[in-house]
Amino acid sequence: MDDVDVHFGFRCRMKKESAAINGFGRFGLGLFSAWFNEPDSSYSVDFINDDSLTILQIADILRHDAVVDTFSNLPIVVEGDVIEILDANGNAQKIRVNTGSIHRAPWVGKPAIIFDCSSRAANYEGYSSLLREETRLVLIGATTDIASKTLIMGLNENEYNEEMCQIVSFGSCTVIPGTHLIEAVRAVSGLRSVCVNIVHSVPRWQLVNGLWTTISRKVCSLERTAPKLITGLMPESVKVNYTYAPYSGVSLMDFAITIERSLTSRALLDGLKNYVSSKNLSEIIAFSQEDEGAMKFLKSTHSISIIESSIDVREERAFFFGYFNNEGSGIRLHELCEHIVDKWRT
Repeated sequence: MDDVDVHFGFRCRMKKESAAINGFGRFGLGLFSAWFNEPDSSYSVDFINDDSLTILQIADILRHDAVVDTFSNLPIVVEGDVIEILDANGNAQKIRVNTGSIHRAPWVGKPAIIFDCSSRAANYEGYSSLLREETRLVLIGATTDIASKTLIMGLNENEYNEEMCQIVSFGSCTVIPGTHLIEAVRAVSGLRSVCVNIVHSVPRWQLVNGLWTTISRKVCSLERTAPKLITGLMPESVKVNYTYAPYSGVSLMDFAITIERSLTSRALLDGLKNYVSSKNLSEIIAFSQEDEGAMKFLKSTHSISIIESSIDVREERAFFFGYFNNEGSGIRLHELCEHIVDKWRT
């Protein structure tokens, strides 16, 4: 159903903005699920493109994904280049699918919004050329210098300006929780420096294909992005160690922060909880009293779940960790798009 606006007592249907998803990995699937679960969304996913997945493979992912089970019990029909999904109310959602480069997709120029969830930097370079005809926004699921702005839901999304922000980064599965928690500690106790150790899982299909057989260290964009987004945070005061681990479960983010104001572990926990409440971040940051294992958070919709019992302040050093997954990032991307479309309409 189209959105409804009210003018002078009359109810008027507002046309949903058309959208395309490029890349149907963890971000793309999480985004698609978040959109599908919100019938009153201000946009409609009408197109999907993937560099390598066929339409039958995408339909199989929708039916059988082990984590995102939104579509597992819904009728899904493939006809030509169209996937049709019947929701619980019997309404049909039809999505055209293309395999190959998005720059050669037959519907280029038609969607108002392009989501890039491919994690392939080679795609980003050419996106300015896709801002034509009806297309007015590209949202990239990674941090990149191609983007004119990085917007994090709950942190700086209100800095969106359509004239200046046509290609936007929404951060990443590490940048979103990382910047939020660094900013939260800065607000509660001040900070001098921060070290974040990340152990990141990999998609199951990559393990099955033998792409990861051992741990691997990689560069994490959180290290250079956090100082750009957090006022007063110097680049030299942020260190991020990023390790890929050959398993497909939940990822881990471990913080070691040098704080400015001395306080107890309990005071830091209470301060973080109060901060989350005051900033309306409860959908983004969750708290769990004890560590019951990573798999408890496999289907979490939060960007990170902090383990309360891990909070340990020793003199000027604060330590704690939390679990996160890629699905929460897809939800944040959906929320950012809704926020931007609302700005288009005001």
